[in-house]
Amino acid sequence: MSNQANSTYIAGVCNINTTEVRRRRKAGYFGLFATVLIALASLINEWGTAPTLLLTLLASFISSFGFLQAHYNFCANYALRGKQNVNEKTKIVDTPQSNKLADRKKALKIMVVSLALSIVVTTFVVIMNLIF
Repeated sequence: MSNQANSTYIAGVCNINTTEVRRRRKAGYFGLFATVLIALASLINEWGTAPTLLLTLLASFISSFGFLQAHYNFCANYALRGKQNVNEKTKIVDTPQSNKLADRKKALKIMVVSLALSIVVTTFVVIMNLIF
């Protein structure tokens, strides 16, 4: 799937429009900024504590979740609720029943990959705290 949002709903492939993609990308940048700030603060102040690592995990999850949804033109939240928003001129609409399973599989895939990436980032921060 390209980085440009489709204008047509495709089950398990595309369920958001370009405006929605921009929102997900902004969330990704917000999470990335927060992750970097928390990681740097933990290194500078030697905050290798559980709450700091949990914040790192959360911020990196927000980042990866936002960027992956933007990349795939797909909103996991909409998919889990059986919704879509591919048309710039209309509001959120229900997904046909026959397509909901494909959408939910894609949403779960995005969530699992986001969690895996955030675990890798948090592990990296832990290692950096141990080294420095």
